[in-house]
Parts: sequence; structure tokens; C-alpha cells
Amino acid sequence: MSSGYIWQPTESTNRSLKFPKVIDGLPDELLVEIIKWSLDDPDTSPGILRISLLNRRFRFIALNTPSLWTKVPRIGGEFYKSFIKRSKGRPLDVTIKIKESYNPYEIEELDSILSSTSTERWRTVIILCAREYIITNEKFVEQRISPLTALHKLRKLKLPSLETLRYSLYGPVAVSYSCFYESEGSLQVTRDWEAPKLKNMTIEGLIPFPFAKTMDSITDVTINVDGAYTEDIQFVNRTTNHFLISVPSIKSLRLIVTSPIVDKNVYDDLPVGYRKNRIDSNSRTSSADGDDNYPTQVANESKLTHDSLYEHLTMGEDIYTSENIDNEAKRLAERNDIKLVNRLENVAMDSLCFIPARLDKLKYLEFDLDPLYDIYNLIPAYLRLSTPNVEELVFKINIPRGKRVYTLGSKTKWGGFTIEDVNLVLKYLLLNNKQHIFSGSRLPNLKHLFISVDECNDYSRGGTKCLKCLLNLSRT
Repeated sequence: MSSGYIWQPTESTNRSLKFPKVIDGLPDELLVEIIKWSLDDPDTSPGILRISLLNRRFRFIALNTPSLWTKVPRIGGEFYKSFIKRSKGRPLDVTIKIKESYNPYEIEELDSILSSTSTERWRTVIILCAREYIITNEKFVEQRISPLTALHKLRKLKLPSLETLRYSLYGPVAVSYSCFYESEGSLQVTRDWEAPKLKNMTIEGLIPFPFAKTMDSITDVTINVDGAYTEDIQFVNRTTNHFLISVPSIKSLRLIVTSPIVDKNVYDDLPVGYRKNRIDSNSRTSSADGDDNYPTQVANESKLTHDSLYEHLTMGEDIYTSENIDNEAKRLAERNDIKLVNRLENVAMDSLCFIPARLDKLKYLEFDLDPLYDIYNLIPAYLRLSTPNVEELVFKINIPRGKRVYTLGSKTKWGGFTIEDVNLVLKYLLLNNKQHIFSGSRLPNLKHLFISVDECNDYSRGGTKCLKCLLNLSRT
């Protein structure tokens, strides 16, 4: 590209805007590449508007290079219109930052921006929303509109050029999950999207919602629910399983999860042998802290075996199929009670959580867990996934992303897990032949296994032996 512009150094009243001769001598094409490189990092980028104000040469280059105006950092006002005009028809990477509140004019403008004629060029969409904004409260006085209204506006977008989506709820949870859950329906912004070219999808801070229609175009999915909630949430609940059913063609699946045990009832329902391991490790931790309130033994303890763990976690249930949905629909229709028909969607979701997600095209599977995550949540979740063609499995336990203390009742604390726990999950569930839903090996085509475990408690007598078993497993 040649701009046809011959740069002539001029005196500037502001000496800070004068550049060394070596920069003045660079061709326009190289400067464009340097500017593009600086714009690629959203954390350090000065933004194209600032760059265009450096001096006359940079402004000339910026205003005459449409590709520099394709990353739209926010929507609304003359700012957005400038990017639309100067990008000259090129695909756009758009960031939508949900505000704490809106006025009627802003909502009207949002409707205009989200029209099909405006969104047809969107190649990448990033939706960012502070979690604290979502909770409905009384501060939205007259003439101010809740951010949930803005999120609702995103629900039926037509995005013919969309290839990449990142949907992120960020920030601390200031209220209980039950309050958060009340607003959950408004978070389903992607459910009815028309995005036939969507390939890459990243969901952060919330459980993903299923698409209304099967999305065969999606090949790469990252689900990051790390530290999203204050209460315990299973690794893959019914919503996530339903989501995976709606994206059957994915080739890469990455799951980043922190889900500590915080409910005493959940803790008490664990297998006796597992509880004993937890108490032993917690007792050693508490002794160092001078806390004498930890129990030292569990009555009626029994050896934790693979079979007993299976029986406990699957609860001996038969696996339901889609026939349950049809049968329930017929039953409600026969009773001719319109009030009961409203239950059908919930019944369908309950049944769908038992229908396995068949991910036959999946090649790469990654579990990225925090040491505070209850690793045994992987077991009932993974039983609902069919992944026969996975070639690379990555299993990581990272250093805690946040120093947190989770209380179990009044006298116990969650102290992480042991190498033995990791060994049990990997050896008997991810790689074994004994199945609950599917027959044969879970990962018959596995070629590469990567295991990384940081800050794992090892208070069991067989800890070293289990670690060696893990290493041997990774070589097979």
C-alpha cells in the first residue's frame, strides 16, 4: 500500500510530538503494521483515536487506512459511527460493554445499532457485563432502565458474518446465587441468534445456555465458570449438557472450573472413604492452625472402591431418553390442564440432562481446575459425554486463582484434594473400559495425555505411590 503522501518534517509547537528521524524515515506500510500490532493488545493499546492524534502524519495514515478502524471498542454515539464510516465495509470486531443503567434515548439507539443492516459486518462480538449490574434492585428510578433490558435486546441478533464470540460476566458476586438465578433468563442472549458462520465461542462467568437450533458451525468452545458463584454448582449441570447437545460438531472443548464444596449437606453425602480422606487432610491443616474443632474419625468407615464410588455418584438411576419428554407431554395433554403444560419445558430439560452429549468430532479435551474444585464433580458430568475420538487430553490442577476459605458447616473446612483423588478420577473414569452409558473405552483414540497438578494435598499414606501411578498412566 502506498498512500501517495510524502512526509515532510515540520516544526511542532509541542516538542513531545517530534519523532526521531529513524521513525520519520519509515515507510507508511511499515508504520501501518506497527500500529496494527499495537492495537492487537486490548490491555495496552492506546486506541486508534489516540494514535491518530499523535501528529499530522499519523493522522493521515490512520484516516486513510480502513483496516485500522475494524476493532470497535464500544457501541453508541458518534464514536461508533466513526468506526462504521472509516472501516469502509470491512468486517468488524465489536465490543459491547453493558452499562449499569440506560436512559430511553440510549435504548432507542441500541435498537438501531442492533438492526440487521448494522450487524451484518460483525465478525467478532465481545459482550462484557459486570455481574453486580445484573441483580435487579430498586435503584432504577424513573427514566433509568435496567441493564437486563439491554441484554434482552441482544437475544435475536442476525449475524451472518460472525465467526468468534466471547460472552463474559466479570467481577465479584455481591449477592447470593439464588438472587443471581432470578435474572438468569435475561442472560440467554445467544439462544436465538442466527450466526451460520460462528466457529469459536468463549463463555466466562456463567453456565452456557443451549441454542434454540443445532449449531453445527461451532468447532471451538471454552467454558470458564471459575469462581463465578458463591454456592456450589456441579461441573456440568443440565443446562451445560443441553448446550453441548446443541453444538455437536465441536473439535476442541476447554473447561475451566472452580466449584468448591460449601454446603455441609453435600459434604455429608460423599462416600465415607472420601469424607475420611477430607477429614484427615483437614485435621492436619487445622492442627497447624491451632484449631481443635475438626473431627478425627468417621464412624462406619469403609474402603473407597471404584464400584462403590460409581454406585454412590450414579445413585443407581436408569438413564432416561427423549421418550420421557414425549410421555410427559402425552400425560399432560390427556389431563387437559393448561396450567400443567407450563411444566413441560422443565420436564424436557430434566430429561435432556440424562441424554448423553455425543461429541463424535471432538479431538481436544481440556480440564483446567482450581485445587479448591471438588474433583469428584467430574464423575457424574463426564458420564454424560460421548467423546470416542478425542486424541489429546489435558488435565490441569492450577495454583489457586484466588486465596479463598470455604467453610463446611461450623467445624470443618475444605482443604483441597489429594493425589489419590486425581488418580481415581483419571484411572477409573477418563480412561477405563467400564462404562455406565457407553460401551468400550472412553477414549479409544487417545494419543496425547498431559497432566499438570499444582498445590495438591498429599496426606494419604499412599500419596507417593499414587503419584507414581499417575505418571505411569500418562505414559500409557
